[in-house]
Amino acid sequence: MKEIEEVLKDLSKKDTIIPQQIEHRIDYTLKTKQKNEINYKIRKLLTSTITIILVLLGTSGLVYGLTTAYEYFTQKTAVSNYSYDYKEDMEYMNRFYYKKITNFNDYLKYKENMSNLIEMTEEDFKDNFLLIIISTSPYMPGIYVSNIETDDKILYVEIDRDNENESQKEILSVKISNTLDRDEIHVDRAKKIPKSDGYVPLEELPKDYSKEQAVLDNCVVIYNSEVISDNKFRIEQFVENTKNNKEDFIRIVRVQDKIDYSMSIFDIQYIENEYRVYLDQTRCNNEKVQDYIYNTYSNMEISSYNMNVKLNQIELSNEFKENLCVGFYF
Repeated sequence: MKEIEEVLKDLSKKDTIIPQQIEHRIDYTLKTKQKNEINYKIRKLLTSTITIILVLLGTSGLVYGLTTAYEYFTQKTAVSNYSYDYKEDMEYMNRFYYKKITNFNDYLKYKENMSNLIEMTEEDFKDNFLLIIISTSPYMPGIYVSNIETDDKILYVEIDRDNENESQKEILSVKISNTLDRDEIHVDRAKKIPKSDGYVPLEELPKDYSKEQAVLDNCVVIYNSEVISDNKFRIEQFVENTKNNKEDFIRIVRVQDKIDYSMSIFDIQYIENEYRVYLDQTRCNNEKVQDYIYNTYSNMEISSYNMNVKLNQIELSNEFKENLCVGFYF
């Protein structure tokens, strides 16, 4: 790796014309390596620090890198077996219901309906609180806390799917130290941004990124509903691969300038039976449009319409009736 890095550095010093995609990849490779080394040192330091704190406090639990989830397990009883409507007294956010319990009496009430909650005593609640999380997605039957972070006001809880224990049910109880207690709680699914070694990360693309450069970068480019790149076949190939449960990645660049100029860049990755989409809209003139959007979908279809000529629509959807139109093309 050292030899390769030295060659790349020497190459970058010379007055050589390098294709933009390769130039970004060289820069990204060096930055990523440097960033990983720094992250490793930070993680190692923080893990050691957290471990020492846990020993001093006498708190038993698990530490995952920067994670501070002291104890958790997935509920074994199905939600449909409960005799009460948990939705009435729980908060809802990002496809999850959650409830914060700070005292032993409330804990006992919930334990009557959720017999497999993590064991806690009245003494435990002096230094900890309990967070109950219920997934509403059938695509996350086994869940766990993958990361917990805080700022001054908010406790951020990231939830991920346990692929090795998908037979487990969708209820999770997490015992958390009061040192992490905040006024607000933000529960969301861990964001797994689509990645491909063949493409520069969306955040590193220049603001003046053009459709011509996108063609050179092997993107599928749709300009005013016409595919102007020579890889139009990749759209149907991608859909076919995913229907056969084959992992794949595609980057689609949609450009429109008939009224106002806008460029939307879609990174779509099919992995672990889902479509992960990262959308870059930083080059759209509409101020109401969000910069970056991440979401997951369970289905992708190409629909055809006859409007003098055949018009195709690429659309993603999920069980929450969320739909994303990637684009129309002839």
